[in-house]
Amino acid sequence: MGGVEIRRMVSTDAEAVAAIETAVFSVPWTVNGFRTALERRDTIFFVAEREGRILGYAGFYISIDEADITNIAVESHSRRQGIGRALMEKVIDTCENKGVRMIGLEVRAGNEPAKRMYSDLGFKEVGVRKGFYEHPTEDACVMIRNTEKG
Repeated sequence: MGGVEIRRMVSTDAEAVAAIETAVFSVPWTVNGFRTALERRDTIFFVAEREGRILGYAGFYISIDEADITNIAVESHSRRQGIGRALMEKVIDTCENKGVRMIGLEVRAGNEPAKRMYSDLGFKEVGVRKGFYEHPTEDACVMIRNTEKG
């Protein structure tokens, strides 16, 4: 992962993060959507950065002792370098340290690389949300991970 730093996202990162979001997702969050999320006390976002350039990000909400991963993406040129895994490990570690007992996420049913990574990190498929994704319409696999400390 050479020289990649994982750090808390700040408001000034929102434009770079939204650019990645727009390139990766068919129904992306906006710059304002990210800034609004950062203002919430129950929301945490991390970015992966190398030499001042944001390569990926991950965000989640915490509700009492459960967390829901809302976004995770890595720009196309930086994939398959362990950046997504490093972001997820940071999310998991943060959740465990905050007493979260369960982390949940949705992933496109056809996104096998992501599903494999989540599975390797201890997530289990527990259900399906029919037609969850748009453009194209696709089911979501619901995955959860019980934390070690929660």
